[in-house]
Amino acid sequence: MRKKLRRSERSLRMEIDSALPIEKLYISRSKLNLNFRQFIQEKELENRLQELGWRIFHPQCHDLLSQIIAYESSSFICAPEGSAIHLLYGTNHLNLKKVILLCRNIENNFIKQLLSQDISHEPIACLEKVEAVREDGQPAPNYDVRLKDGLSVSDIVENINNLCQF
Repeated sequence: MRKKLRRSERSLRMEIDSALPIEKLYISRSKLNLNFRQFIQEKELENRLQELGWRIFHPQCHDLLSQIIAYESSSFICAPEGSAIHLLYGTNHLNLKKVILLCRNIENNFIKQLLSQDISHEPIACLEKVEAVREDGQPAPNYDVRLKDGLSVSDIVENINNLCQF
């Protein structure tokens, strides 16, 4: 059993080491089932980021190994607050220059996690809760999020890109 585990660890490390580096990774929630919290303007944000070279990543569409490889080979990660950020606990983040967290406020458990891991990060407190409404009587989460009043997708894209300058 131990030999098999060591072989798996070696195989995982080789896969990660051979992965093409990802300069900028956006972790998306836009393909999640509508039973989960939605970020209203996320598709528009994704389109704009993709035009600027960001890779859009939907963790739920990948196995755990692929998620780890993507996270570990990224220089910059941007994501709305959500459980996908917690996978950073299980990764080697030596290549990671910064995590940009789109959030409702700058005091949250995701920021505490990034601080505890000594990961360079910048929160952008740009989201606010809105009532979750689904058509056809589908179950809805407690709330969805959208950009705060007065903020545009263009504002957020510019802010994200400025935070990636070194």
